[in-house]
Amino acid sequence: MTDILGRMKALEESMETNSRRYENSVASILELISAVIKSVGPDFQNTVESSLKATRLEAAVNKAKEEEKVVADLVAKGKLVVVDTIGPKTIVIAKETDKNGNLVNAGRIQVQFEQFFPEVQPKMLGQKVGFVYENPAEGQKYEIKEIYGFAPEAPPTEAPAVAETK
Repeated sequence: MTDILGRMKALEESMETNSRRYENSVASILELISAVIKSVGPDFQNTVESSLKATRLEAAVNKAKEEEKVVADLVAKGKLVVVDTIGPKTIVIAKETDKNGNLVNAGRIQVQFEQFFPEVQPKMLGQKVGFVYENPAEGQKYEIKEIYGFAPEAPPTEAPAVAETK
């Protein structure tokens, strides 16, 4: 038993050491990249920041398109249906803007009701398309564009009885 405990302790120590090494490596890489960007000059830094922003926006747009396709496929298969109000088992699609009215990422956010923070859920429950929720902390706004519910599952159909012939 002490051998197992000793091994577990050694494994835990090894994991902590590796975790510290990883964190130090990441910090060193970030420090190096930052130094390179600063040494090349502010124009290069602006170019890098613009490139990062464009890359992140492209990724967000691609994610939004993929999520939109998944919803469309589920609707076509009859797994999701449009519903009038937000409920505990709904998927909400909203347009997301910052406090200045600019689109955030791709401007499209798709979440299941359960993913809302507990303090937000009561404010969303029963709302309809067009409702705008404003995040008081950050000023972001979410305008509800679409609401979907899971289609009720059809009861299993029984195969018709086959008459035996002799």
